[in-house]
Amino acid sequence: MKLEDHVSRWLTRNHRPSKTIESGGGRVPQDLVQSSGPDRKLVSFPCGDVVLRGEQWAGLRPGREVLFLHGAGQTRHSWSKAAEEMACSGWTSTTVDLRGHGESDWSQDADYRLNAYASDVQSVVSRLGSRPVLVGASLGGLSALTAQASDPDLARALVLVDIVPRVSAAGFHRIRDFMTAHLHGFNSLQEAANAVSG
Repeated sequence: MKLEDHVSRWLTRNHRPSKTIESGGGRVPQDLVQSSGPDRKLVSFPCGDVVLRGEQWAGLRPGREVLFLHGAGQTRHSWSKAAEEMACSGWTSTTVDLRGHGESDWSQDADYRLNAYASDVQSVVSRLGSRPVLVGASLGGLSALTAQASDPDLARALVLVDIVPRVSAAGFHRIRDFMTAHLHGFNSLQEAANAVSG
């Protein structure tokens, strides 16, 4: 099952509508299914020394917002399909390019500390219509976790992808060793599959 299906199922399950119908990722509120896809617009968020740029898909139910945050070296587009699917389920969904990524500004002071990313998340949330569900992968997850830790009322929920609140030293070393053992990539898809499967 894809991540957006899990998120959609969780959100739908935790906010039960009176009538539901079957749609791609499970049962969704009948009044929230959009036949032609949700409206999308470009958005920007001033965040201290940078402006973050992103996209927002309009959901049909007010007060239901999701903010998607990508990982390092990625852009907001890594969440585009998930955001569109969530909007089709009634949630207003926003994706942003983190500072120094995609179309967002680079920090003139080269401030790429985790606290700067977390502050950016807080700034974006303050400009949304309601407390969102934060969904973050890797750097986006760390940024959301750090922002939420400094303000426990920031979000209605926090979904972490590829990141955990407490890192196991053994797990860290296993991942580091795997990554450094394959710096030059693989000669074939089969070689990569064999390396991943152990």
